[in-house]
Amino acid sequence: MVDDTSSNSHVLSGERPHRIRRAGRTRRRYRVAFPTVFGAIVAATVISAALFRFAVADPSVVGLVWAGLASVAVIGVVFPTLSIGLLRIEVLTAPTDLEVGQLSSVEVELRGKASGLRMRCGRSPLFILDLTSPDTVKLPIEVSQRGVYDHIPIEASTDAPFSVLTASERRIVPLHRQLLVGPKVIPGVANIGEIRGDELETPSVGHAMTGDTVRSVRPYVMGDPSHMVHWPSSARLGSLVVRELEPPQTMGVAVVLALKGEPGSDSTEEAVSRAAGIVENALARGHRVMLCTATSTGPVAEEVANRLAGQRRLAMAEAGTPGVAPDGWPTQRVSDLAGEPEGQAHG
Repeated sequence: MVDDTSSNSHVLSGERPHRIRRAGRTRRRYRVAFPTVFGAIVAATVISAALFRFAVADPSVVGLVWAGLASVAVIGVVFPTLSIGLLRIEVLTAPTDLEVGQLSSVEVELRGKASGLRMRCGRSPLFILDLTSPDTVKLPIEVSQRGVYDHIPIEASTDAPFSVLTASERRIVPLHRQLLVGPKVIPGVANIGEIRGDELETPSVGHAMTGDTVRSVRPYVMGDPSHMVHWPSSARLGSLVVRELEPPQTMGVAVVLALKGEPGSDSTEEAVSRAAGIVENALARGHRVMLCTATSTGPVAEEVANRLAGQRRLAMAEAGTPGVAPDGWPTQRVSDLAGEPEGQAHG
């Protein structure tokens, strides 16, 4: 059963990165316990009976009632606390790539004896109710901040068997593989230009270029396609020659993401989202994209082949000096600093 206590909220909405832990942080447990309304009434009744010893016709009946309530109170406090303390949680499967705000799920294994469990990931408003342990369950997850994570917070609580006290514990559980959370995409237009320089591939002998403009002719070699033979020149020279064509223009853009602010700040995340839109636009138009960012290991400038690769790179982007685009690539700079010039220039 799913309990949506706040349908207008996002899972981990407004949370800082520690809610789903970034790579490298240690494992922790946070436990709290608080009485239920029924538990408060039971406790008040037991304490009142012990303190004030009201005059009654049959004290033995009152003693039995008091003993019963006291037993309920003790069991209702001890059992939830022990159940949560002995509960073991392990993540079996989890997504490895998400975007901010994207809903997914993690599969967890519960070990130990517990009933009436209420569980969620992080500060999600979505609770899974009436769980028992041991069991395997799926919990919804939606991350509100871009980044790289290797732990996930899972909260479990129970008030079984008598709803006297609710014991709750939030655990930072390790993931088997890192979770990369890419930014939301703000649509943008890539400033595409011609890529010039040594990074363009030159066909080997025997493989004619496939452009449209004839550059020259050269002697035929084994492997040249027959349709590239230039027959008038071959007849005039008395030997086969083939056309050499100008190479087709290679178009693309190097997106340089220069971040100075803290991860999670509005300006920083907006800049990353704008970079994601530019990358997506260029790829959708069939052009090459070089993405230049700063990461925890240093500057990186590498080509991205598809949208997923771009989102992964942007998930790892941090403040610092970005990688330098190779010579010949038209560049488009994106920054999180107000007033810093952005746009296109050839390297």
